[in-house]
Amino acid sequence: MNSLSLAIAALVTASTLLAAACGGSGASGRNNSDCASGLFCAGPNGPPSCGIPPQQGCMDTSNCPMGEVCHAVFDACSASGLGSQCGPPCGACGTGLRCNAQGACEAIPCDQGFACASFQFCDPVAAHATGPVYQITHGCGSACTEDAACPAGAVCVNGSCQSGPGQCEHSVAVP
Repeated sequence: MNSLSLAIAALVTASTLLAAACGGSGASGRNNSDCASGLFCAGPNGPPSCGIPPQQGCMDTSNCPMGEVCHAVFDACSASGLGSQCGPPCGACGTGLRCNAQGACEAIPCDQGFACASFQFCDPVAAHATGPVYQITHGCGSACTEDAACPAGAVCVNGSCQSGPGQCEHSVAVP
């Protein structure tokens, strides 16, 4: 290699290392301040990017037509993974849901059999909260300010316990 090629290779290596050290694209991080300007820190278990709003078809059964109830349903575009929709009383519900006494599918609370992800903890208060059906969850918590607030092996990324550190990424517009 000639001296010009060596100098260029050294410059490329130095700029790659500098980008990683300064939170460039692909660098590991715990929050957006760890990333370079124009990038954000995306955790491995961060909220979904769907491009459509969460499914919130009803707040409770009073919002449904006569003879139907407000069911909790799986919703990949909801931060909690649950949404709601009206339908006839249940006989069976999807995974992680059960049919309640009113005939509506509801989230199984984490202190009554639902297993939270390994990076989350069971919050019995949240598991038995009230409110619109689409906001009632299993009670699996993940709020944190530091790694010590998370279960063993989990990492605090953007105020949420996750299975590993985040990565600095460019924002991607979701249609």
